[in-house]
Amino acid sequence: MTEKYKHLHPVWVRAALLGSLWGSVEIIIGSFLHNLRVPFTGTILSAIGISILIGGQKLWNEKGLVWRAGVVCALMKSISPSAVIIGPMVGILTEAFALELFVRISGGARIGLLIGGMITACLPFIQSIVSLIITYGFNIAVLYLEAYRIAAKNVGIHSLDAYDVIGIFLTVNALFGLGAVFLGIAVGKNAVKGTLDPVPESNEKYSAWTSEESQLFSVTVLILTVIIIPLILYAIGALSLVWSFALVALYIISMMVFYPKAWKRFSKPKLWIEMIVITVFAGLLLGEMSGGSSGGMWGGIVIGLQMSVRAAFMVVAFTIIGIELRNPRIINWIMNKGFGQIGIAMEMAFDALPLMVASLGNQRKLLRHPVLSLSRMLSVANNRLKELNHDGISTVQIYFLTGNRGSGKTKLLLRLVEEFKNRNLPVSGIISPAVFIDSVRIGYDVADIQTGEKVPLCRTDVEKEGNRIGNFTFLHEGLEFGNRVLEKSNMMDASFVIVDEVGPLELREEGWTISLNRLMAERISHLLIVVRESLIERVKERWKIQPEAVWNLNSVNSEELFLEIINKIGKNTN
Repeated sequence: MTEKYKHLHPVWVRAALLGSLWGSVEIIIGSFLHNLRVPFTGTILSAIGISILIGGQKLWNEKGLVWRAGVVCALMKSISPSAVIIGPMVGILTEAFALELFVRISGGARIGLLIGGMITACLPFIQSIVSLIITYGFNIAVLYLEAYRIAAKNVGIHSLDAYDVIGIFLTVNALFGLGAVFLGIAVGKNAVKGTLDPVPESNEKYSAWTSEESQLFSVTVLILTVIIIPLILYAIGALSLVWSFALVALYIISMMVFYPKAWKRFSKPKLWIEMIVITVFAGLLLGEMSGGSSGGMWGGIVIGLQMSVRAAFMVVAFTIIGIELRNPRIINWIMNKGFGQIGIAMEMAFDALPLMVASLGNQRKLLRHPVLSLSRMLSVANNRLKELNHDGISTVQIYFLTGNRGSGKTKLLLRLVEEFKNRNLPVSGIISPAVFIDSVRIGYDVADIQTGEKVPLCRTDVEKEGNRIGNFTFLHEGLEFGNRVLEKSNMMDASFVIVDEVGPLELREEGWTISLNRLMAERISHLLIVVRESLIERVKERWKIQPEAVWNLNSVNSEELFLEIINKIGKNTN
């Protein structure tokens, strides 16, 4: 297994696999449904996504898994051949964060998942309305209401108004979401049984954020486009139609010279038909609102043309933003340092994508037998996770314990060790109790949790050579002893390891640094690290970790914290 995955946090490993699974469905099934012009395509894809997320959450039960999988899937949309990626990416992120919210609030209870699934499934429909308003302006809403009023009057519908129709569509979407949650629960239960038949090998390779070599990119143009959007939208509303058209035409022509791919959106007849229909309807309906005279109709046509000009501008602007999301400079920033572990997770997701696409099989099979197909895909992801763990991918769950000197950290650790030993849970590592002479602290020892053996770690009253930190001299024999204990903890496959403590010495690549690197790279279940409060962010940045919890003795009672740690770590370890 590639060395770069060694320190990827366990929740990001699972999110990469789950996001890759979701991404394969979005790419393959999404293209399949769109090409067939299937109604409710967005709702169907949303329902499948909800099922995948619920199934993954039921299988792995990781806090933060759902939103992370959404981030991975949204970023994977960049390899989609479609030029329209902003809308789908926003939709995926919105759905993932909404579902994560209800998973957190309900604690994974079924009622919370059902409510969350129904609301999440309504988001694509809401997004389509918001997208139309962003593209054409609020006049599109007025046009819809007027069109429905006239249609209802001519057909003789009196019991439903325009808002009732929207409510009906939302209800249909909510029912899709309800079914998706039940589907996801069934998928999660079935996935633990393993794949039902062999997955064919795939020789396909997918690389993250590929872009055409001929395409020019510019972060400056991207920034200017983002800044210019509200300015031009204001100008369209404030200027006459002629000046608005001239301004937008100048922008579009200049952008299309630099971004030839932007022409593709205008080569599709659907966009032109949409603009023509809106212009005609605006002339007829909005003109009728003005009294039905020729002048009123012309006023409606002017409004329709302004809406079309606005739409043309928004199409180009968002197409450019979508193109720039493939900018190698932006990609490299994301991959290397922009978002912590997201870059590594994305590489893992793209590595897993051929396997996920192969496990997807025939598109029609998924739609006809969703429980069977999604269970198979999720069990493939679970098997892949086991392979990664076997190859040395870290599944360590890291916790921080902090507090002022004298706050009782060592006493709390000793109680935890005793409790875990009473439960026959393998616990190891090092504790650094303070050493006093006549009530004056002269240093710290390092103690082997398993054997109780102690060796002086640092002193203020010695002349020996060692690493000097503040008033303390860290002794070579103490550092060697502590590292031997941690190495033993690493080799014995303990389920709970304590490192007391990580501080300035480790940030200088000394002290327990090497042992800590090994612990994080192995399959330790739980790693509890004592960290000074002022150094927490530096330690997180140094090892690229996001701890499961940060327990602070300065802000909570020692007894309460003891029970919380026992309940959390003890339960998970069991």
